[in-house]
Parts: sequence; structure tokens; C-alpha cells
Amino acid sequence: MACTPGTTGKLGSDIDADVHPARRISAAVDSRARDALRRRRADSVPIENVPEAQLAVDPVEPVQKLKLPEALLSPRQREILGMLYDREMDVAEVARALGIDPQTVRSAHHKAMLKLRAHFKTDLEGDY
Repeated sequence: MACTPGTTGKLGSDIDADVHPARRISAAVDSRARDALRRRRADSVPIENVPEAQLAVDPVEPVQKLKLPEALLSPRQREILGMLYDREMDVAEVARALGIDPQTVRSAHHKAMLKLRAHFKTDLEGDY
């Protein structure tokens, strides 16, 4: 290992000479504390051994879809947003399904989001 002049390449060498001793002590104490916490960590339990009642999740209420003005988004933008959000497809899947480049999907998504933000921003400003 090649060393620059004034360094030995070993821990605690001239490389650490400019580090304040309190910082080195603090780092050592932090490391020891983390090690102690790791040793005290509770043993994990296999998921099969957890009672079903503890795994229960509250039911989710269906959300009503927003009604948007027809002219706000182009048909392609509507289709892309539907695929991304309603069908939970990723960009690559949408691109394959529509036969277009993934960057085109990202661009249409971005432009649609800009239009939606502008639309809802003006709606909110009108409410006050």
C-alpha cells in the first residue's frame, strides 16, 4: 500500500493527528453503545409463531375517485395516470403496454401532474 509522506497507513497514525481527541473518544463511545444495544436486542420470532390477532390490519375504506374536467388531461395522460395509479403498474410496464418509450411515459406523467397541481391550486385559491 502506497502512503503519502507523513502517513503510515495504520489506525491512530499521522492520518488521525488532526482529529480532536474528544471526537475520537466520542466515536469510540458511540460504537461501544451500539454494540451493547445490538447484544440486548430481543430475539426474533418466526412469523408463523405470531398469533393471527397481532397481525390484523384495520380494513381500508374505499376512496371516491376525483371527477376531473374532461379537457384538463389528454386521453393518453389519463390512460397513463390510470395505469400508474389505479392499476399500480410501473413505468416500464406502462411503456411496454402502450408500445412507447419509458421516457415518454415519465414525460406525460410529469406534464399531467403539473396540470393537476395547477388546476387544484386555482380551486383552493378560489375557496378562500
